[in-house]
Amino acid sequence: MTTPLSDLDVLISKTNLLKCEDSLDLEADASTANTEYKLTLLAKIINTKKFNVKVVQSIPFKAWNPSKGMKIQPLEENCFCITFNHDWDRSRVLVSRPWSIMSSHLVVRDWPPDLTMKEIDFNFSPF
Repeated sequence: MTTPLSDLDVLISKTNLLKCEDSLDLEADASTANTEYKLTLLAKIINTKKFNVKVVQSIPFKAWNPSKGMKIQPLEENCFCITFNHDWDRSRVLVSRPWSIMSSHLVVRDWPPDLTMKEIDFNFSPF
């Protein structure tokens, strides 16, 4: 009878022999990435209550009424990535700040390509 440890050793030795013969080179399209960042905003709802994603996605659509559409994706609790299809809509949202959702302040920020979401300061908002 084999011991569990020896079975594990056999599996490890088999996986060490695995390899992929074909390589795949992945390259980012810098022009697409730059365009995407130019049309993207980050938003955070200032509230300890967790908001329903569907509600957060529907309210800005009604309030902002983007002419070319937009996509709102949740990133973490009460933080969202908003991608517009036209810069005019994005600029109008920034210029028209402040915003609120269900009586809670919505901080809207540019998302510089060299920063992660965690590095964005949501502690102040222009009025």
